[in-house]
Amino acid sequence: MEYITQTKICEKLKRILKDENIVGQEHLADVSVFANLMEQYGMDSMGLIRFIVAIEEYFQIEFQDEQLLPEWFATIHDISELVMNCLELQQKR
Repeated sequence: MEYITQTKICEKLKRILKDENIVGQEHLADVSVFANLMEQYGMDSMGLIRFIVAIEEYFQIEFQDEQLLPEWFATIHDISELVMNCLELQQKR
């Protein structure tokens, strides 16, 4: 995968939330990159799992077990940083 900016990653993460119906439809237009997805948008644990799987499939990455902590997936911004790190590690290989 070619180099991608953090802004583009954030936009794609928002699109995945919408496409996979992970957060309530009433929140889709106003998802903030710094808002807590579970607390502010009602994403539950099953939604988080679906979101993680969709992220791994889209970006062709695999999160390490130690990265699979809810606090690493609290906000779109947090997730985008994690995705950026995974993509950078892949490029170094």
